Amino acid sequence: MKKLTLLGLFGALLLAGCADLANREGAVAPGYDSARPKVFVVKNLAQALREGEGDTRASASGMKAAASDVAPILVDPPSLYFRVSDGGSEPIDIIWSLPKNDRYEFRAGSITFPGYDQGDNAEFRCHLGPTTDGLTYTCTNRRSAEAAYKYNIRVYDKSAAPGAPPAFTLDPGATNGH
Repeated sequence: MKKLTLLGLFGALLLAGCADLANREGAVAPGYDSARPKVFVVKNLAQALREGEGDTRASASGMKAAASDVAPILVDPPSLYFRVSDGGSEPIDIIWSLPKNDRYEFRAGSITFPGYDQGDNAEFRCHLGPTTDGLTYTCTNRRSAEAAYKYNIRVYDKSAAPGAPPAFTLDPGATNGH
C-alpha cells in the first residue's frame, strides 16, 4: 500500500510537469510562472509517508509534495518554458526564490546553465540577487534561440563554511520555444 501511495504521488508529480508544457499559453501554462520559480528543500518522502506527516509544501498546482532522498529539492514549476518569437524576443529575468526563514541559501554559482552561461554571446547570465539575503538568484534569459536546456541548482546550508559543498543539487530543464 505504501509503495502504491509513493508511486501515485510520483506519477502525479510527473503529470504536473507534463501539464506545464502541454497547457502553455503565452509564456507559461496557466497557474505557473516560469519567470518566478519557487525552490523548496523538504524532508524525506518515504519517512513522511510512513509517519503520515512531515514537512510538506503546497505547490502552485495545489498538490502537496514531500521530498525524497532522491530529489530533496523541488522547483515549482518543475519545467520552465519561455516563448521565443520569430523576430527575436526581449530578454527576461528568471528569479528563483527560497522560502523566507529557510535554513538553506543560494551562493555564487548556485544556478548555472552549463555550456550556455559563459562568454559574450551567452544565452543566460546568472548572479545572486536581487535580494542580498541569499534567498534569491537571477538569470537573464536572452531568448535568442529555440532550444532545451538543463540547468543546475545548488543550495547550501546557511551554517556551512564558505567553500563547503552544496547541501543539495538538482538539474531540471528549461525550454525556449514557439
